Amino acid sequence: MLAAQDTLRALLAQKEAVETQLRAARQGFELGSTTIADTYEAQARLDLLNASELQSRNALQVAQDQLARLINERPGELAELAPDTALPAPEPNRLEDWVAQSSDASLGVAQAELNAKIIEKQVDIAKSEHYPKLHLQAQTGTASDRGLYGLNNGPRSLDSTVGIQLSIPIFTGGELSSIVREQASRLQQARYELENAKRQAVLSTQQYFSGVTSGLAQIDALRAAEKSSLASLQANQTGYEIGVRINIDVLNAQQQLYETQRSLARARYDTLMNSLRLKASSGILSDQDIMAINQLLYTQGRQPPQRRPGSPANFSKK
Repeated sequence: MLAAQDTLRALLAQKEAVETQLRAARQGFELGSTTIADTYEAQARLDLLNASELQSRNALQVAQDQLARLINERPGELAELAPDTALPAPEPNRLEDWVAQSSDASLGVAQAELNAKIIEKQVDIAKSEHYPKLHLQAQTGTASDRGLYGLNNGPRSLDSTVGIQLSIPIFTGGELSSIVREQASRLQQARYELENAKRQAVLSTQQYFSGVTSGLAQIDALRAAEKSSLASLQANQTGYEIGVRINIDVLNAQQQLYETQRSLARARYDTLMNSLRLKASSGILSDQDIMAINQLLYTQGRQPPQRRPGSPANFSKK
């Protein structure tokens, strides 16, 4: 939802800048310093932004509806990620360590391993049906002699027995052997599933680790691009005012700047989510990690957080 909110905010800022450029183009045309083409170019760009705004508002509404379904109420003002927040790298910053952790402690691996152990016990139980069984039996009761004294009129005697019963399964039509083979096949399947769960955990860890490291590099690159795009826009606006740049140059510079800002916002949120997914795939995600993310967010009435070395806002392996 925060990403959709930032996207809409950037679109509205770009729309306001294009509207300003459109008014300048109309004024220039009225004064005779520019052609009508400048007005048409700015109007066309504004119409495209209006369409993008509708799409962005719809995306934000969908995100709000999804959040409302989770919290069972309409969301109010959300805390945001400060623009200058420094996102930490994974700690340790070694893929091998995370892969080893995920192949042992991933939730999917733990579930598959437990299932394999259960089926191993079931195989042992099925095999035990072939073994001889020794049962201790005991019973007690009373009996009367109805033949001599008539119905229910004879004396009653106590009848108690204690014994041991040995049963040896010799042939059951192949039933026991079929059960053992079935459980053995299930065990083999469970072991294949366990191996597949380990491979999937390793693959997910590799993807999320790469998402964090490449995301951090992308954030740095986009921040540099944002500064360059802003300088380019200011230069083009100055050039347009003195007549060495045309209207389309300013519009293109504006579009480049705001597209860069939207990409930067998306990259920051994706990097944070990949950080959480990396820990989840390694089986070490905890509520402390969620609290660390929460400390990076701020509302309009609160000072943006300044991250200090060693603060909880790191995604270290536990």
